[in-house]
Amino acid sequence: MATEYPAKRREDIQPFLFPCGKCRQYIFHALYEQPTGFTLKLAFVKSPLWSSGTGYLICCEKCDVVNGHLQPADVKKLAANILPRSIWSAYPDVQRLYQPGAYETIRPQLVGEPPDPQLTPLIDQWMTSYRLET
Repeated sequence: MATEYPAKRREDIQPFLFPCGKCRQYIFHALYEQPTGFTLKLAFVKSPLWSSGTGYLICCEKCDVVNGHLQPADVKKLAANILPRSIWSAYPDVQRLYQPGAYETIRPQLVGEPPDPQLTPLIDQWMTSYRLET
């Protein structure tokens, strides 16, 4: 019988804009990893001690829906603050949102009016830290 283990958020990877199928808009998504394949697990422990693979899930920050999966090479690029070509070639609007100078024009939509004093610095950091893979 196959067991699905809980996914764990990758805190070292900052959220990025991605289309959500449920919210029907481009919204911030986080990357989660989940053990897959053959696993070695002890009784009464939620997560396995070892697994033969890892799945990488793109999850909406607002509604917690999984909207995509990534390959390990793309996860390494995200960890280096590079938005992988596999993401922005599949969704051209993502490329437009991360072009140099684009953030200044869409910033009022993302931070809200009036700007939320706690959320605004985070959004500024998330948007300015990523660059497109060339």
